[in-house]
Amino acid sequence: MVKLFCRVIIACYVFIAYVGCGVSVDPIELENNIINAQNAINQAENLDAAKFARERLNRARDFLDQARQARDTNQSVQSIDLAFRGQMQAQLAEAYAREQRAKQKIDQVYQADLRAMVLGMEYEIQIAETGKMIAEERAHQAEVRETQAEERANQAEAEAIQSRRESTAAIATARVQTQIDQAQSVLDTAKDLGALAYALTDYQTAEKQLNQSVFFLSQGQLDQASEIAVQAEQTARIARTMAINGLTDAQASQSQAYAKANFVVSYAREEIRKAERVNALIHAKDLITKAKRLSEQANNAMRLENYDHAIDYANQSKEQANQAYVISNTAEKLRLEQEALEEKIAQAKDMIFKAEETFNQDIDLAINLDPNGYNKSKLLLDQAQKALKSNNYDKAIENAQKSINQLKLSIKNAQRLDTLETQIVQAVKQIKKIGSVEINRNPNGVLIRFSKDVFESGSAKLNQKYFSIIKQLGRIIEEFSNLKIRVESHSDSIGDAVENKKLTERRVNVFMKYLLKESNLSKDNLTAVGLGEKNPIATNINKTGRDKNRRIDVIFLTRTSPPIRNKDL
Repeated sequence: MVKLFCRVIIACYVFIAYVGCGVSVDPIELENNIINAQNAINQAENLDAAKFARERLNRARDFLDQARQARDTNQSVQSIDLAFRGQMQAQLAEAYAREQRAKQKIDQVYQADLRAMVLGMEYEIQIAETGKMIAEERAHQAEVRETQAEERANQAEAEAIQSRRESTAAIATARVQTQIDQAQSVLDTAKDLGALAYALTDYQTAEKQLNQSVFFLSQGQLDQASEIAVQAEQTARIARTMAINGLTDAQASQSQAYAKANFVVSYAREEIRKAERVNALIHAKDLITKAKRLSEQANNAMRLENYDHAIDYANQSKEQANQAYVISNTAEKLRLEQEALEEKIAQAKDMIFKAEETFNQDIDLAINLDPNGYNKSKLLLDQAQKALKSNNYDKAIENAQKSINQLKLSIKNAQRLDTLETQIVQAVKQIKKIGSVEINRNPNGVLIRFSKDVFESGSAKLNQKYFSIIKQLGRIIEEFSNLKIRVESHSDSIGDAVENKKLTERRVNVFMKYLLKESNLSKDNLTAVGLGEKNPIATNINKTGRDKNRRIDVIFLTRTSPPIRNKDL
């Protein structure tokens, strides 16, 4: 309420200032005061002021009607005063309505708190009674479970006693059977190792002891069966050891000869495979064929256990294979180097062909909107072609690939830039009454040109008919807030060149001041320059040409700053 009273006092001072000083009233300011009064009335109505402060609201409406009548009869000062009075009455009505609505809400909240408190107490009583019932039921169930558990425990104890009695005998029988099986396993191993030839007596003794142990086990005499099974295993082990010793002595000399021959034969085979890996069948066919034949003869001698002949054939095979490897390895390296060179040449030609094909696509956008990227890509292709002619195939491949990548990037940037500039042009064309303003795309970006009567000749006063257009243009610039904007002022050649330069500087400052006032633009992205008469776009001989030269150019610098997309891209 204090703030409203202060506003009324300020309004009175303003009214007195207007009447006392005899200053003419700006029509725009007058209209803004009437609109503010109407907005205040609308806001009060939205808060039910007609219900809570009807008298003040009606008084505000009357003041607004009187203000409009005064405006229509050109009584500007009186109209502003009446509009202020209407606005103040509306704001007082709004404040009183807010107060009454707040009181209603407080009463409603108090009643709701009381109801919630009663319901909460009833709910807590119900919870307590339910908890008691649940606790009693759980206690009863625990008693039942305890009785059942005791009965199951007694039954399990009885079953366990009976099970232990039955399992003791089975365990003892299984233990003796395991001993018998173990002794039989040792005896079988001894037989496999030649015990019948080198330890016949011990083998037969162990076999007899095992038969006795099996008999006693079948009669249930477990102690006797276990004792004899242990003796049978010891005897079988003695027979197995004697068989191993006899077999080892007999095979020792034969094994040494076999091992030596097998090593030489294996080494010869490896030398043959080594030669074959470098295509010896192509480069040294006779030598590798002879090596294989000798290797096969060595294998036959091994099968006949004629190890001396096997070693002789294997050594000859190894020598032939080694010669084949030396010849073939040199020839294979030359072949691989030639194939690698031919493959590199083919890769270089293919990559250059792909780069040339890329330039056959629709690249007009890249040429026009990203000429630097296009020229860089073209230069890389030329360098790749020169590298191919000078047999520098790696450089040719590298530059051709870079050319393709650069051109694709240039096309992509140009497409993105074209989309951005098209959006800007379309947005500007939506401005009301924009028909008198020229919209073009130039090497710097999108050009919005105000000419003819935006300023009178020799004047820095901005024509009011462009106010709305400039204001709407400011909102569009806000949508593309990451772009740099350049505002240029130009003059005709009437008068002194130095004075014309100063005049264009004043004009561009006036234009910029109004643009910033009517928008939320940042000065950091805006550049303003006055260029005088040095950049005419038409002749200065006649009035038509001078009107064109006397202009303001607003340029969206899409091509001299990073093409950052707005929220719609």
